[in-house]
Amino acid sequence: MSFPYSTFFSYGGQFFIRDADSEPEGIFYPVLLVGDCRLVPGESTDMSGFFIRPVEYVGVYRDGTFPSMIFKVHEKVDLFGCKKFYEVISLLGRNRILTVTGPGQGRDYLYKGNGIWK
Repeated sequence: MSFPYSTFFSYGGQFFIRDADSEPEGIFYPVLLVGDCRLVPGESTDMSGFFIRPVEYVGVYRDGTFPSMIFKVHEKVDLFGCKKFYEVISLLGRNRILTVTGPGQGRDYLYKGNGIWK
C-alpha cells in the first residue's frame, strides 16, 4: 500500500498525512451508499451524521479483506508547505463501519437510521 505518508493517532482515531503535491496511489473512485448517504468522490459529506462537519470523500483503497474509505478531514498550510490529513474508515457493510483507534485497536459502528451511529 502506498497511501500513507505518515501516521498519527489521537483521541479521534488514526489519520494519515500527505504532502499536497503527492497524489496517493492505488485509490479507486466508486460511488458508495453508506447509511442513508450517497458518497461521491470529490464531494463533501457528513456520512449520515457520522462526522460533526462535512469532510471530502476521496475514494476507496483495498487493504486486506474490507475496502477502506478515505476522507480528507483537514488541510494545513504553513512555512514548510501544505499537508493534507486523511481519515481512513473500513467499510464492513452498507450500515456498518470500523474506525482504527490505535495500533491493534478499533471500534465498529452500526447505522441505526436518522443520523444515529452506535
